[in-house]
Amino acid sequence: SLARVLAAALASLCLGFVAGADESAPFGGRFCGIASNNEVGNQYGEKDLQAAAQVVGADKLWHYNWKPHTTVHLHGVQFAPMVKHPWAATKAGLPKAHAYGVGGVVKGWNEPDDAGQAGIDPALRTNPGAYARAWISDMRAASANGFTEFVSPAMAHDVCWLDHFLRACEVTEDCKRYVTYLAFHRYRTDCAGYRADPSAMAWRDDLSYLLSFYRLRQKYNQRGFNIKGLVFDELGCLEDNWWTHSAQAHQMQYMTEFYRDTLVAVKRGDQAVINKIKGTQWIMPKGPDAHTGGAYQVGKCTAQNGGPTASADAVRAIESLATVAWFSISPGKNHLWIGGHTQ
Repeated sequence: SLARVLAAALASLCLGFVAGADESAPFGGRFCGIASNNEVGNQYGEKDLQAAAQVVGADKLWHYNWKPHTTVHLHGVQFAPMVKHPWAATKAGLPKAHAYGVGGVVKGWNEPDDAGQAGIDPALRTNPGAYARAWISDMRAASANGFTEFVSPAMAHDVCWLDHFLRACEVTEDCKRYVTYLAFHRYRTDCAGYRADPSAMAWRDDLSYLLSFYRLRQKYNQRGFNIKGLVFDELGCLEDNWWTHSAQAHQMQYMTEFYRDTLVAVKRGDQAVINKIKGTQWIMPKGPDAHTGGAYQVGKCTAQNGGPTASADAVRAIESLATVAWFSISPGKNHLWIGGHTQ
């Protein structure tokens, strides 16, 4: 299947970067992740996971499926459960940490800034500051099951939503301890022509996106959080209509240019790539800042002046990535939007 081919390709692209697992580290020290499930006809299973593990090693790979449990198991590959929306931790029945292939990481709400995911609740989507206590409730339930690393609500695109959520968490008792990583997603429809080049707006836009979350991490760590890094846990390609799976060659183009030749290259200390990023202009984080820009407004998160350290901070953003998970999509069975945009 395409999922199997791409799983193996993903693994081969990160081969040589990950030297080995560290079970005491988040995701067991695994940089390479795969986001996929086998719902509504999406043809993903143990053979797909095994294809990646055979290339990069099971102890260097993790996966998740937007659920608290999985039916796809492979010895040595770590599974990360998710609390998909607020107040779901006790209802979902989280597994025990560090048992039956589960690690110590629990993933938080899935895209509360998107109306098609957790943000289907308009109150959550439009008022992030009101949900700090719901977060505490969910993460306390996870902690009671042995989880020690808590990945923030994962953003679809709106950095400002997370900024306002963290601002509320900052002033809510016992909340800061339950955010140890910041998570975000990224999809592109221009993967076919994607280039890791300073002249390419798409590449600069991706760097700006990473910079935005890095700046949030820096700001909130100065305000008493202990955010250890960034989790890029949904990355993939779609075609121009935003719901058709992208052709394998197009996905490979993005994997190669952005995943391997940008992210992995910086993580491996490739000085030529680091210097290229540092010499790139127009890397701009999203804002305005939640502490100075007034109340949260949907759709008002726009590019801001990143200042003189923006390019260097973009490198630091990549260096702070704990893991990246590619989204595996089967032809004609894209489980995000089965039936197209009408569903």
